[in-house]
Amino acid sequence: MPSIMRNMNTIGRCQGLYRSHKMPESDLCPIHHPFVFAICNNPGMSQDWLAKHLSLNKSTVARSLSHLESTGYAERRLHPEDKRVTLVYPTEKMLGILPTVRQVAHEWTEEISRVITPEEMEQFCAVLEKLAEEAKRITKGFEEKKNG
Repeated sequence: MPSIMRNMNTIGRCQGLYRSHKMPESDLCPIHHPFVFAICNNPGMSQDWLAKHLSLNKSTVARSLSHLESTGYAERRLHPEDKRVTLVYPTEKMLGILPTVRQVAHEWTEEISRVITPEEMEQFCAVLEKLAEEAKRITKGFEEKKNG
């Protein structure tokens, strides 16, 4: 059986190196790029929603948001009606770097996919989407069970 995760992890680590190389002046780490997309595309979402959306545990999200907040990229506010819920918003700094993060992500996809045909890429993306959905189905509720 092929080692799906080994190859996906290699691609992910290489993507991180690529992002760091393309954005050396940025105080964002490659791990924060998915947060930029999620927060800018969904301003005011809860930290819990962000954890589910990015398939990360709540403590990882809290640490990442602390970094993003301390570097001026994100702002957290209590929900006006439910003080137990923390909402996340992009700052002008995050909105300002979004086009660069988007461009670097696009360039990476273009670079890595140039070795396959558009049809192969379409099929590959469809298969990856199926695997991602299955992975989410299998792990649904793991975080709640751990904390419950």
